Amino acid sequence: MLGSDRLFGSSLDKPDAPAPTRAALDQVHVAIDLIIFSDGQMLGENQHEYHRLIEERHAGMKDVVNQLSQEHSASALSARVVQLREQTKGRDRRSLESRHWLNLLAASPNVEGTLKEFQSYQPLPHFHR
Repeated sequence: MLGSDRLFGSSLDKPDAPAPTRAALDQVHVAIDLIIFSDGQMLGENQHEYHRLIEERHAGMKDVVNQLSQEHSASALSARVVQLREQTKGRDRRSLESRHWLNLLAASPNVEGTLKEFQSYQPLPHFHR
């Protein structure tokens, strides 16, 4: 995390939080809580259970991909995205993550291409120490 009179960190925590400007940073402190290697090995204290946020974000994406996999035309896909966004009102983390991916699809000028990109994401490794 970086900071001046405030901290900022991961986009998984606060996706809309603005970063401070360079001028606002009179000192920079870097603290590494967790390093995750490509094989899933974790190194660090992991005080914030960051790997769980990654798993939840990925699970939200997979939920959206699974719910949209039967739509074969751009218009049907766009209509289903709108419908799912309206239905996904929960405040639990999984609903918030699903809504994140649905919002990306809704904002995309190429919904079919964006969904294909989501489908191409590799499975997460098993996180371990």
